[in-house]
Amino acid sequence: MTCPFLTTNFISTAISALTSIPYWDIILILLLFVVIPTFIIKKLAPNIDTYGKICLMTRTKHGLKTLDRLAKHERFWNGFGDLGIIMAFGGLGSLYLLHLYKKQYSMAKKAGVFAVTSIANGLFFGGLISALNMSNTISFAVIPLTIAGAVGGFALFGVGMLATQAIIIISTLAAGQKALPGIAPIIPGMKIPKTDFVVPFAEGWIALISLMIVHELAHGILSRVAKVKVQSLGLVTLGIIPIGAFTEPDEKELMEKPALEQQRMYAAGSMANFAAMAVLIVILMGTLFTLGPAFSEVYNKNVTGLEITGLDETALASTGETPPALEVLEKGMVIESINGKTIKTRNDLEELKPNLAVGSSAVFKIKGYDEPFMLEINQEKRFGIFVNEMLSGPLPFSLTVYFFIVSLLSWMILLNFAVGMVNFIPMEPFDGGKMTSLALGAFITKKFNINEIKAQELVSRTSLIVVLSILLLNALPLFL
Repeated sequence: MTCPFLTTNFISTAISALTSIPYWDIILILLLFVVIPTFIIKKLAPNIDTYGKICLMTRTKHGLKTLDRLAKHERFWNGFGDLGIIMAFGGLGSLYLLHLYKKQYSMAKKAGVFAVTSIANGLFFGGLISALNMSNTISFAVIPLTIAGAVGGFALFGVGMLATQAIIIISTLAAGQKALPGIAPIIPGMKIPKTDFVVPFAEGWIALISLMIVHELAHGILSRVAKVKVQSLGLVTLGIIPIGAFTEPDEKELMEKPALEQQRMYAAGSMANFAAMAVLIVILMGTLFTLGPAFSEVYNKNVTGLEITGLDETALASTGETPPALEVLEKGMVIESINGKTIKTRNDLEELKPNLAVGSSAVFKIKGYDEPFMLEINQEKRFGIFVNEMLSGPLPFSLTVYFFIVSLLSWMILLNFAVGMVNFIPMEPFDGGKMTSLALGAFITKKFNINEIKAQELVSRTSLIVVLSILLLNALPLFL
C-alpha cells in the first residue's frame, strides 16, 4: 500500500518542482518538439544539413520548374521588385532606383520623383499608424514616424517603431511600473511571455508556414528573372517546429549580377507578403460583409455576458499611470452595462469607447453588485481589463467553421504584414540588412574610395550594433 502512495507523492512533488521553474512550459515544449526530435532525426538521417547546430534544413528540388514558368513574366516581376525597393527605402529609395537605372536625370526630375514618392509614402504610413490605432499610445512619435516612413520607407519606419517602443519601455521601468515587451518569440498555441496574448495554434501555424512559402517563392522567382540558378528550395525547422523557409540561389552568380537585380531579389520576399496581405484583406472583407451579419446574429444569441478574465498591469504609455481597473475591478466579474448601455460582447465594449470623454468617469454595472464601479477615462481610453464572451453552450458547427475562417484570415493578414515589415529592418540576416549594406556600401565606396566589400561589411556591422541594441531594449521586460 505504501508504494502507490510514494509513487503518487513523488509524481506530485516532481510536477510541483517542474511548474515552479520559470517558463517551465516553454522548456517542456522545447524538449518534446525540438531537442528530442532533433536528436532522433540526426541519428536516423546523419547527412541532413544543420544550421547553427540546432536548426535542421530540409532541401528539395520540387517546385524549381514552377519558378521558371512564373519567371517568364519578367516585366511584371521587375516592376514588382522596383516597388519593393521604394517600399523598403521610401523617397530615398526612389532616388536610389533612378541611380540603379544608370540614366541621366535632371535635378528637377529627381526632386519631383523624391517629393511625389515621399508624399505617397507619408500618406501610407500616416494611415498605417491610424489603422493600427497607435496615435494615443505613441502620440509624441506620430509625426517623426510618419516622416521616417515617407523618407526612409519600412527600413527607417521599422527602426523608428522599435526606438519609440524602447523609449516607452525605459521610461515605464524607470517609473517603477510594469512594461510590455516590444518584441517576443511567437509560438502558436503558447502565451507570449509577460503578456496574456496567445496566437491560436492551428491558425498560427497555417499562417506562418504559408507566409514563409510565399516569401521564399518570391525570392526564387526574382532570382530566375535575373537568370541566377536556384539550387533548391527548403524548410528550416527546430526539431519538428517550422521556423522558416529558404530559397537557395547560386550565391556566386547572384553577387556577379548588377545591384538592381540583387536589390529586386531581396525586396521581393517582403513585397510578396504585402501582396498576399492585400489579397487576404479583400477576401476577409468579402467574407465579413456577405456572411458576417447572419453569423453575428446567431452568435449574439448564444452570448450571455462579458466576463473579466484578467487585469492589465501595464502602465499607460501616454501618462505612465496604471490602468484604472487595477484597483477597482476584479477577475471573474461579469459586466452588465457601462454608462447605462448593455454590454454583452467585445464589440459592444469597443463601440462604446469613441463616445467616452477623456477625464470623465465610466459607470460599470457588475452582475451581483448593487453599487456601480467608477473608472476614470484616460487618454488611451484603456480600462485595463481582459475580457471573454460567456456562451450559453456549444456553438453550431457552421458558426465554428465561420469563426475559424475569419480568425485564420485575420492572422494571415497580421503575420504577413509583421514578417514583411520586419524583413525590411536594416540589419542582417534580414533582407533589409542586405539591401542596406549593398546600397550604402556602394555609396561609401564611391565617396571615400574604400574597397566595396569592406564598405559593405562596415555598414553591416554598424547596422547590426545599432538595431540589435534597440531590439535588446525592446526585449528587456522579458527578463524582469
